[in-house]
Amino acid sequence: MGLVYLLWPQHFTVDNLGDPLMIGIWIFVLSIVLIRTDPAVDFKIMAVAGLGGFIIEWWGTNTEIWWYFTNERPPFFIIPAWMFVGIAVHRMRDLIIRLVPERLDNHFLYWITFYGFCIWMLWFVRGYIGYRTTWYTMTHMLLIPLFFPRPREDLTLFLCGSLLGVFIEYWGTSRECWTYYSQEIPPAVTVFAHGFAAVSFTHSVKTLDYVAKFVRRTQFSFH
Repeated sequence: MGLVYLLWPQHFTVDNLGDPLMIGIWIFVLSIVLIRTDPAVDFKIMAVAGLGGFIIEWWGTNTEIWWYFTNERPPFFIIPAWMFVGIAVHRMRDLIIRLVPERLDNHFLYWITFYGFCIWMLWFVRGYIGYRTTWYTMTHMLLIPLFFPRPREDLTLFLCGSLLGVFIEYWGTSRECWTYYSQEIPPAVTVFAHGFAAVSFTHSVKTLDYVAKFVRRTQFSFH
């Protein structure tokens, strides 16, 4: 939060810096991020979450599915938030996974949850389906659940991301930091989008790890 303030002080005032909800969100995020730190893993999650968050924000703000009070497309101060929230959601998953019943390790529930969400999101952005970037985004969403599915872990991650998304989306829309075309505070689908994004980032990290291992094995075989 301090880094964001130093880089973009023009977006902060005495009023919003004293917002109890924003303070509470950042205290929780920064506190849980410091639990069981693993720099190698954390760096990969932050890098993917930062890039993924930028792509999501670029798509949403340029199609005007949502917009920010700064009118930037997107505002760069939001990218560090994606990076730290990305780690926080993974910490939440790691802390509660032992409490999650084994019956959640169910592929049918996995497919229903994630493709049900994709259909819900498609309905939400139906008015913007004419944009090529919307087609790219929806195609990516449909493909993500196919790679490295781990039902119990992914469903827990989805729930953790969505839980944190409740507070983030309510704060952002109620304070008019960002506004959706539907004018809802907030649209319910955007709350669960945080959970889906967390799963997407995890699967992307796994895909990059797999590609890196494949390249190393290929190089070794040529030697």
